[in-house]
Amino acid sequence: MEIIKEGWLETRSKYFRRWEWKWATLNSAYLSFFRDYTPSSKLLMQIPINEIVTVCPADKKDGKYFTLVVLTQKTKLTLSFGNLNEVISWQNSIKSFINLQNIPLNNQNLEQKIMTDMKLISAANKLKHALIDREEELQEILDTENAERFEELQNNVKEIITIIEKEQELYMAFKEAVNSETNPLLRLKKAFELKRPSLKLQEIDASLKSRVEVAIPDKIVSKLIENNIETSLLFKNEHKISRSRMPWGTKWKYNGKRVDAISLRVSKPILLRAVGICSPYKEKGCNCVKSFCIYDGPGTNCPLIYTHPQSVYMEYTGNSTFKIPLKSPVILQANTIYTLFFQIQGSPTFRCKNCILSEQGEGDVAIEFFNSQITAYKSNKTDTVTGTIADLYYQLI
Repeated sequence: MEIIKEGWLETRSKYFRRWEWKWATLNSAYLSFFRDYTPSSKLLMQIPINEIVTVCPADKKDGKYFTLVVLTQKTKLTLSFGNLNEVISWQNSIKSFINLQNIPLNNQNLEQKIMTDMKLISAANKLKHALIDREEELQEILDTENAERFEELQNNVKEIITIIEKEQELYMAFKEAVNSETNPLLRLKKAFELKRPSLKLQEIDASLKSRVEVAIPDKIVSKLIENNIETSLLFKNEHKISRSRMPWGTKWKYNGKRVDAISLRVSKPILLRAVGICSPYKEKGCNCVKSFCIYDGPGTNCPLIYTHPQSVYMEYTGNSTFKIPLKSPVILQANTIYTLFFQIQGSPTFRCKNCILSEQGEGDVAIEFFNSQITAYKSNKTDTVTGTIADLYYQLI
């Protein structure tokens, strides 16, 4: 039989001679009391609903303010609750079942209405208890966070107090040394002989980052600018395709023999000029692209058609991607699968997620992405769903 109402309450009667906490349940037939709420708990007392004569609130009794008296044909039972709302809820529920017992057998509509009301009351009570439990859980989490924050502040205060005490000791020693001599030269000599606080100087990152944009031929640029300066040229009619339109995720770590590789196929011949990969997401982060290759096929066991001549270093810039221009553009033929392969070491980076399997770019160029066939490596961190290979820069042929 479905339980409409249940909860902890204190009881007292001829059977329970002193106030005791019991687990009470109420259904359409019985008001029952158990030792606890477990299914195997012992039944201590059971009162049939048809034997209850009346139920009403009572005055303060034995220090209990919120009490309810259940009067049966044989005994009198006093129930104590934590607040007035519980008293009213239990009283209304018991009275509803008493009225249900007095309904004529042919009045089924009224009986169904009362049962529906009782189920609604039961659902509301369960929701209320769930909200109370959730509130207590959140309050406990908040208390823990506040305690940790308070402990951190206390430690900071202790450090500041320690520094101030040391400064006071140095000042008192200086004052004593100065006042002990009348000769100004001896005062200065003693002052210089005193212990001085050690200075902790922070290292300054004096690296200079520059971006040069020119509109002159590549051959002339290479003669004018030294090899140790990285340049990014804006090529005419250069287009970009990104594998993901979603925000960038973080904590893409590098360790072991992990690599990043993705295979692709284009619908029209294009000239691949650069590849964009995810950059470090923490300040002072730095990564090194140890290897960048392009294979003519779906994996690393296919013919190698491009190898980047040198390592590429990426520092934190605040941008989510870093553009690596190819030293010499690579022609990607239509309906042929190619594989982009990277070996990256260093700090955690951004990553693109929820990547698309195919994308339509400028010039009606359709690019499809596939998972690569990698051999001799621990794992491939990039696939058609996520990864660090983000953008392709190309020109139409």
